[in-house]
Amino acid sequence: MSDHANPATPIPTTRPASLPSSDRPMALFKEIFRRVLPFWPYWAVGTFCTLAISWFTVGIAAMQKDVLDLAAAGRLGELYRILVVWGIGLGAAFVVGQAGWFMVNYASVLSTFAFRREMLSHVNLLPLGAVEERSSGDLVSRVHSDTARAVGSLAGNVAAAAETVLTAVMAFVYLARIHLPLSIVVTLTGPLFFLVGRLFDRRIRAQSEALQKNDAALRSFLQEDLQGMETVRAYGLEDWALQRFVELREENKRLSLQLAITNHLLRQVNNVTYVLFSILVSAVVALAAIAGSLTAGSLLAFLILINRVTGPFAQASNIWGNVQESLGAARRIFEIRSLPVELDPATLASPSPPPPPSASPASSPLPPASPASPALPPSPPPARPRSSSETPALEFSNVTFGYPGRPPLFENLSFIVRPGEVVGLVGASGTGKTTVARLALGLYVPTPGRGSVRVFGHDTRWELARARSLAAYVPQRTFLFSGTVAENVIAAAPASAVALAGLDLLAAELPQGIDTQVGEQGMQISGGQRQRVALARALIRQPRLLVLDEATSSLDNETEAVIQRLINAYRERTGAAVLVIAHRLTTVVNADRILVLDGGRIVEEGTHAELLARGGVYARQWHTLSDRPQTSPTP
Repeated sequence: MSDHANPATPIPTTRPASLPSSDRPMALFKEIFRRVLPFWPYWAVGTFCTLAISWFTVGIAAMQKDVLDLAAAGRLGELYRILVVWGIGLGAAFVVGQAGWFMVNYASVLSTFAFRREMLSHVNLLPLGAVEERSSGDLVSRVHSDTARAVGSLAGNVAAAAETVLTAVMAFVYLARIHLPLSIVVTLTGPLFFLVGRLFDRRIRAQSEALQKNDAALRSFLQEDLQGMETVRAYGLEDWALQRFVELREENKRLSLQLAITNHLLRQVNNVTYVLFSILVSAVVALAAIAGSLTAGSLLAFLILINRVTGPFAQASNIWGNVQESLGAARRIFEIRSLPVELDPATLASPSPPPPPSASPASSPLPPASPASPALPPSPPPARPRSSSETPALEFSNVTFGYPGRPPLFENLSFIVRPGEVVGLVGASGTGKTTVARLALGLYVPTPGRGSVRVFGHDTRWELARARSLAAYVPQRTFLFSGTVAENVIAAAPASAVALAGLDLLAAELPQGIDTQVGEQGMQISGGQRQRVALARALIRQPRLLVLDEATSSLDNETEAVIQRLINAYRERTGAAVLVIAHRLTTVVNADRILVLDGGRIVEEGTHAELLARGGVYARQWHTLSDRPQTSPTP
């Protein structure tokens, strides 16, 4: 297990510009539509075509008016001609309108997919500490479910609102040609529906966000339960797991019911308001007809289109309620999207760290500070020029580091690993060995202004991408992606991968060789096989620095010896440096140097024999091993 589970000191970061810093609806609207904008041709054409539905709706009433008036006048020949013309026109409008909605839905799918890709890319660039402090289920919910609610639902509702508004406008224009005063009376009642519905906005938005948070918690628990099935069974925790699920599900049911009731109340308030005003307006129209100011056809058109003038406002109120749910999802999304990402202002080809603070602004590769961005960490001091032969493969220089809310784990930690050298790092559990590995790869960074970590002279704070490109890391907890062994190593060169890390031997053990499916997190192969695949994945990168964190702990002695010989051959061929982090002292007995980590600093350094002769911390740990297994030497 890693030394600490809490999130680490954050990587230096920059905050993406123009992202909403609060839950203000207009700020969220703006950001959502920025994501929709690349697909504006689909949205524009689709929305324009859906407007044919408005013409179709008003056309039905107009056709009925003409039919009734012509029939009453006995003009049957003209009546048949009108029916044909209206039939063709309404049929065409219906087809165009449905095609428009297809375009709107297609644009919604494209926009949602693009936003999901943007979100996943952003999450992959977040500092490790920012990811570790959130559950995987919550992040999955935000990246997958909330994006669909925010982009697809919000943009789709806007298209529906456009159709609704145009229907009301067209209906009003048509009725105004028949009887302007009555049309004005009918239209003035419509906005009341929308205004009444706004009483529910804040409640719907809050309840929707609470439900989405619960959905994420429920998803996280289900993931943990399935991934921890072995522990659940071994400790008889089935009843506990079921009870925990029931509690979360009951909370989910309660929140879902609350939101459903609120939405139902919104709809019923709209319906009651609509019925009352429809009765009132119908009475006014009927009185006008009795007075003789309306023909029978005009009366029918009014009675039909009253719903089309006032109804869209009620529909718009319901649509706006759906928009509030979408805004709740959008706020959760932008909580993550607005998090700053790892800062790497240097290019991959940059041979040196950024200039010291005294450098002129024009010469600095760092972006200018802005009020929206957090203060950048101080620039590192200029490094003393070194020849390539003396540049350490890995250099910790006076590194201070600590987890939030805890005392510093390291104070002025310093050591180097030279090219071609094998260095072992040992220490008791909890001393920070795994944290050293993560610092070496730039997954964590030192406390700002308190030391630096360099990989072949490249500071992980300032030249992160370059530093990582020179190193490979095999963590103690091996992670494999679902797929084949070859796909987990490298899809482009499986033959080379077989030659690395003894995968040719592993392939002989597996039913389909390197094409064997490893399953979710590699659970269909053994722990030792997973570590061998992970090691091959590291070596295929041709790293100049290899960091192994208990990378052979699940291997038997014979397989470990094979792997160590392969690593040794790779090191001799490439001159790569190897940092071996080990809990078992026998793993590093033949290392060129052994570093003993204790109390946040290196307390001893030397070969195995030298450290035993000193009788210090290493010697005491060695002699406390009552039964030392015979393992193969360290590469």
